[in-house]
This record gives sequence, C-alpha cells and structure tokens, in this order.
Amino acid sequence: MRHHVAVFAVVVSFTACTCGPTTPPDSECVRNSDCSRGRVCLDGLCVDAAGGGSAAGGSAMGGGSAGGSAMGGGAAGGSTVGGGAAGGSTVGGGAAGGSTVGGGAAGGAAGGSAMDSGTSMDGGATDAGAGDGGSTCACAEFEECVSNVVCVPRYALLQWQSPAPGDTFSPASMVRLEATLLLANGRSRNDPPTLPFEATSDGGRLSGVLSRVDAGLYVHTQSFSLGDWQATVSYPDAGLADGPRAFTIRQQDFTLTWLPPPVRVSGNGLISSDPADDGGTFFRRDETATVVVSNAAPATGVSVFVNGVTADGGTDTMLLTASPSCAACSGAFCACYAVDLSRPALEHFRGRFSFSVSGTVGGTVVTQTSQSHPSNVPTLPVTRWRWGWVNSTPTTDGGFAASVGPALDQRGTLYLGFAEANGGPPSFGVKALSPEGSVTWTQPGLNPTTDLAVGALDGGSRLFAGAQSVGLVTLSSSTGAATTICDLGAGFIATGSIALTSMPIFVTGEVPAVFAAPNGSGPRRLAVGLPSGGPSCSAHSFASAQTRAAFFTSGPSIFFANEGSSAVVQLTASFPSPQVGSVVPFPAGVTTVSDVLPSMAPFVGTTSSGTFVASMPSATLQSGGAVGAGVLSATSAGATLWYPTLTASGLGLRAVDVTSGGLTTGPLVTLPGSNAASVALGAG
Repeated sequence: MRHHVAVFAVVVSFTACTCGPTTPPDSECVRNSDCSRGRVCLDGLCVDAAGGGSAAGGSAMGGGSAGGSAMGGGAAGGSTVGGGAAGGSTVGGGAAGGSTVGGGAAGGAAGGSAMDSGTSMDGGATDAGAGDGGSTCACAEFEECVSNVVCVPRYALLQWQSPAPGDTFSPASMVRLEATLLLANGRSRNDPPTLPFEATSDGGRLSGVLSRVDAGLYVHTQSFSLGDWQATVSYPDAGLADGPRAFTIRQQDFTLTWLPPPVRVSGNGLISSDPADDGGTFFRRDETATVVVSNAAPATGVSVFVNGVTADGGTDTMLLTASPSCAACSGAFCACYAVDLSRPALEHFRGRFSFSVSGTVGGTVVTQTSQSHPSNVPTLPVTRWRWGWVNSTPTTDGGFAASVGPALDQRGTLYLGFAEANGGPPSFGVKALSPEGSVTWTQPGLNPTTDLAVGALDGGSRLFAGAQSVGLVTLSSSTGAATTICDLGAGFIATGSIALTSMPIFVTGEVPAVFAAPNGSGPRRLAVGLPSGGPSCSAHSFASAQTRAAFFTSGPSIFFANEGSSAVVQLTASFPSPQVGSVVPFPAGVTTVSDVLPSMAPFVGTTSSGTFVASMPSATLQSGGAVGAGVLSATSAGATLWYPTLTASGLGLRAVDVTSGGLTTGPLVTLPGSNAASVALGAG
C-alpha cells in the first residue's frame, strides 16, 4: 500500500515597521470603513494596514480578512512550519475566522519570538517596538508617535505676530519680530530653540533667528535700514513658514517749515525790512505766518505749540489749530497752522518764536522741539519793525529827517514833520505815511515846530500842529490841506508838545494848546486856538514854564510843568480867562520834567532820572531817564506808560505799569536808533 504524504509549506512573511516620516494620516475615523483601501482606523486616525511596529519575528497582521485572526507568533524568521503543527493548529483553522491560531504562542516561542503583547481578532494592535520589543516610534522632533504605531506632525501653523502688516518704523527703532508656533489638535509640544527668518528690501538682505521666549513664542529685535522690507519666518524641517510680512523703515521726524513772508519793497528812501533782518526772512509782528508740519510716515494725535519770548527769556506757550486745508502739504502726514504773530509774547523789539511738535508715529510718541531738533523745528524770526525812512543827505536819496514828534491815527497812518535835502537847501513840510510805509501825501508849505496831534472828536479827520511864521494850523488827514487857526504873535514860535482840550462852550471839536517862546528874552506864553477868538490865539504868559513845556489837557483843564515852582500846575475854568488851580510838586531831586501824561493818578511824569506818579506819595523809579515824549496805553488794571530811554545797550522803549498802588517797572524793548526818540500810540 502506497502511502502518500502531503507536505504543506506555510510561509509567513513579517514586515518590519520603521518609524520616521510616514504617509500622513487620512482624516479622522470611527471604523475601518471610514479609511481608504489598504488603511485601517487606529485611535481615531486612518493609518497604513501594515504600519505598526514589529517584534523580532512576529508581525501583527492588523485586522486580517478572516475577522481579525492573528497569525500568532511565527517561528523566528517565519520559516518553521512545525511551530504551527506543534500547536495543533491548521492553516485552515486560521482561515476559518474568529479563532486564535492555537500554536501561535508555542510556534512563536520555538521560533525565538515571544508575542508578549499578544494579538486580537478585532484588528487593534498594541504598540510593538522595533528590535526586541521596544515601546515608542522613531519619530522626528517635529512629530509625535501615536499609539506606538504612527508618527504625526505636532504643529499645524507658524504665524507672524509682529510687525503688523504695513507697520512703519524710524531708522533708530528696534523692530520686534515675533512669531508663534501653533500645535495641531491633541498634540504636545517639542519646540525647537530657534526659528530662522530672512528679510529683504531694495537695499539688501538680512537673516537671523527668532529665539524661543515661551511655549510656542519666538522673538527677535533689531534695527533695519531705510526702505520697504519683507520678512519670512520658517520651520524648515516641519515644512512650515509665514511671510512675506511687509513693513517699512522711514524717517519719522517731524519737519516744521513756513511759507515765506510777504516780499518787502524798498527804495526811494523807504526801508521796509528790519535792519537786522537776514535777507528778508523776518515776519512783522502784525502779520500771520503759515506754518507747515509734515512727516514722511503717518502720524496721529499731532499737537503743535508756539512759544513767545518774554522779558526774562522765558516762553509764553500757545496751542495752534490746524487749518482745514493746506495747498503746501506733502507727505504721509501734513497740516498747516495759521499763527497770528501778534498773540505770542514778544517783549523785545525782535525775537524768534520757538515750536514744539508731538504726535504718535508707528505706535511711538514722537516729540520734537526747536531746542531738541533745531534743524527740523527751527525758530521763526519776528520783528516789531514795520518800515523806516532813510535820513536825508545832500543827495537825491529820496529820504528825509523827522523834525518833530509824530502822530499816529487809528487807521495806522503816521503823520510827521520832516526836513529833507536833495542836493540843495533843506525843505520842510508834513508827510502822511500809510501802514505799509508809502507816502500818502506831502504838505510842503509848512515848517512844523511842534509835535503833531490827531483829533479824536471828529473821527481823526483833522491834524493839528504849530508852524513857523503861521501859528496854530489844522490839516486834513486825508489830503494834507492846511488851514490857519490863529497867530501866536510876532516873534513867538511854538515848540514841544501840542495838546487838544475840549471846552463845553465850544461844540466844534478839540481846541489846540501850545507853549510858545519869544525869539529873544521874555516870558513864555500858553497859546490856545479858540474857534471864535479871531486871528490871534488866546495867550497867557508864564515866566517859568519850561521851554519844551511838558503838559497835557483833560477836559477844560491843562496841566503843565513849571520849572520855577518845581511843580505841575493846573489851569482850569473857561478860556480865554483860565484860573490857576492845584499845584503838584516835582519829586525830590527833580528839576526838569520830560513829560506829563494823564492817568488815574491823575497824571504820571517822566524825568531824566526816572518816572513818578501824582496824587499819592510821589515815587521815583530809577528805571532809566526819559529822552523823549512818552505815551500812555490803557489796560484793564490801569495804564502802561511807554517812553524812550537810554540804556547800556543803546536806545530802548521802557514800559511802566501805572496802578492805584504805584508804579511797576515793565519790559524794556531795545530799539534801533541813536540817542533820542518820540513815541506815538496807535490802535492795535
């Protein structure tokens, strides 16, 4: 009998699992059917069917088609058929499904592989390490091992945080580069210590690294040159990057300029610019300057202040308001500001107004002043000089010399007596000069010998003066036409001040009064031009009246300085028969009074040694002797006396505040000139 022996060769193939970069998982899953062909559902993720770790000789055939039958442990190397037989299991039994290959454990042991972690019929497999039973995947640093089977990415996104897109910085700024490394869902961190970045612009290229300062947070700060930059940050191993992120480095300093002052036209004796003016750059005190503030970068919350100049060198600050529009503007930020130059303090004849500019640029508050940034925020030159005329010389220079004290009306027209020489004998007359310095009219038929005075009761339509060989005259303020009021008397010439008084018995306006001196010896006389007094002035002799009698009128009264009695004398009652009223002595040590002017006191006087006020204990201020007639300007608290004086620096204009409490020395304004001057007060 022939025996037939059937030889069955069972070859079991084991595939080793090598962890490292793997095929990325599919989407999340609940069951195997959720995954694509050749992949299974493991811990909620689709993975390769043979993708687990392997023991030395046993491979879990994760979820076989027989319903999860595991091939048990094959012999080491998978070549011993006897292992299966020894375990009493047949291949067919394995295929039958639902049973564990009985000899698996024995076969595994015989083959040298202990399947300590076991296998199951449902396709689940515990992590089997490489080699002889290790328990983790061999993943890269940017990956995480899931269920000891698959390596998945730890990070989902690398993202710039700063600078913000389009940010602008100044060249001196340290730009903060900040990025965050965001985790994938359910993953844990294994952050690298640094992340590389690269920034490029038209001007060059920079590279470096951002350093980790906190979990997933990377920071680096550095300065950049001028230009438009684009920066990219990356995590090369993980295949992550963000960029380019655009930002700009611009000059962020504010620049302050102004539109030029009006063109000054000089010639024919007229000097329209301050002699100290450097090339016509000075603004006049009564003008408005347009200041332009700009920045190459966008700016918000910009404030501009102008600082005046006080007597003690301090500043008087004023906030400026931006104009609604500005044709002179350019730049990312630009605004115009109208500066009324009469408003900031200017307690000097000329000075320079400084500025302060502050605003937010690129997230940073930038403040610049004329002191901290003189090239960007210069000072504005301002002068009280309006115009001047060249003193006459024996040529045809068109200039003239003022011969008597001027008068200024409320329109700003200046009237003055003049003497001029154009290559021949001097000529005399009266001129009217407009606020711009041009000659409005000339009256050449008079030689004024007194200061001029503008009438107030008739709206300033008349000008009064004493003229040689004529007497008291009135001139039209619009044409210069002259009319004689009265004759001073043979041999008498009116000199010094002229005052205008009002008398109730006359309703035709002011009545002029002057002091006149004879050509030879004899008493001086007070002459009053009465409207109905005939061709001769009403004259009253006072032997001791000063030659240049300092006096003023108040209503029907005239106050004048009398050297003989060292007092200020009041003439009162109705003219032509005045009566001597009160007498106020000069301050101690004063023999000559330069000027007396009405005030609340009722008058204030100037002398060669100082100033004094009457009707209270007399006070003398050694604030510089007067060298010409002064003026009083009304204030809310009293009055301010302005008078010319000589100082160590030359001619100046001194201010003295007059209040019920006395006199207080005010600012001193330095004047261009020689050693004498008269002051006229205009409306302003």
